[in-house]
Amino acid sequence: MSKTLFIIESPFQALCAFEAIEYFKVKEYDFIILFFEIDAIKKLENLMLKKGLSYTKEYAPNIIFDIMPRFFSRYSYYDAIFIGYYYCLTSFALASIYASFQSKIYYLDDGAQTLEIFSHPFTKRFNSFRQKLVYSFFRMVYTFKFTRKFSFFTIYDVDSKKYNIIRNDLSLLRSSITSEKNGIYVIGTNSSMLEFKDYSYQELIIQLHKYLKHNHPLYHIYYCPHRRDINNEQINALCRELGMEIFDTEVSVEYDFSIKKINPVSIIGFTSNALFALRMIFPDTLIESVNYTLKSNSLNESTQLINKVFEQKGIAIIDVFD
Repeated sequence: MSKTLFIIESPFQALCAFEAIEYFKVKEYDFIILFFEIDAIKKLENLMLKKGLSYTKEYAPNIIFDIMPRFFSRYSYYDAIFIGYYYCLTSFALASIYASFQSKIYYLDDGAQTLEIFSHPFTKRFNSFRQKLVYSFFRMVYTFKFTRKFSFFTIYDVDSKKYNIIRNDLSLLRSSITSEKNGIYVIGTNSSMLEFKDYSYQELIIQLHKYLKHNHPLYHIYYCPHRRDINNEQINALCRELGMEIFDTEVSVEYDFSIKKINPVSIIGFTSNALFALRMIFPDTLIESVNYTLKSNSLNESTQLINKVFEQKGIAIIDVFD
């Protein structure tokens, strides 16, 4: 693959970008990092530093005032562009600026939202009038540049008539697995963004701890906090009271497990995208997802969609309440 640009904003997008560089044998590439979420950017910058990679920073650029004027400036153009977040209009706009004529555009995974994109009915991408107007403008730019059919480089088994689907098998992460099993890891969710229907997240953690001690009494339990959960202080305190050790990731669970040679006995989460990726990285590890009900029916539908895909991939859906 010839000169390539990656536009990313999270650690997992970066990991997928590295996999793309390996898969497509990319020799010449640049990175643009969009600065939207502070904690994610800190971990992303840490990852780029560990990899020895340089990048350009874009601090939440305004599409009208920061991006559109670039049409009148000279820039390096790219024959292939990878966009980390499908729903980011800023990334879509930047890619249109830097795309060469007949360039190839690829989307990377950003969590389980990839499944929602390909669910039926097709998820609407940009809903507001302003978003639709701006999207239409940059879509014309792609048409003018004869941009080829867009593609998805994804870990998920999805079908699409609209996009070319190219499978990301996470070969780089899988190559560093060790044989020795060590510990049980609970992948936390962003409890501050979820309204549980019949119990609190703390009650769910207590019941999960009982479940794990009953089923795996000989193994140490680690809790991996979600980076955006504003309740982490209280949840971490609860976990310590229960005898669970806090495992703070330097980058992400996928990367940290790989670089630190961690091969878990069991991994448990809450419909997290990490579970699907970890299933691919650790094919012999017991991986489970906790079943729960939220107050929002639409979110429950999304959860059920993810659970269905998880079960097809060999991830067990468990109930921790009697």
